[in-house]
Amino acid sequence: MRTRCPSWCDRIFLSRTALSLVNMNPLNNDKPPVLYQLVGESMAMGDHKPVMLLCNLQCFPGKHNSNQLHGP
Repeated sequence: MRTRCPSWCDRIFLSRTALSLVNMNPLNNDKPPVLYQLVGESMAMGDHKPVMLLCNLQCFPGKHNSNQLHGP
C-alpha cells in the first residue's frame, strides 16, 4: 500500500504577520493562549481530520487608505 503525503487541508498556516497578532498573554490565565487540535479525533473520518485553531488576536485601529476609491 502506498503512503500518501499529508495534505494542506489538515493544517492551519499562519504567516509571520498573522502569528505576530496572536496574543500570547490572554487575560484569562486559566486557558492556554493557543489551542490547536483535531476535531473528532476518536471518529473514523479517513486520513484527513478537520483541525481547529483557537486563539486571541490583538486588534489595532486600521489606517485610512487615501488611494481607495469612495462610492457616491
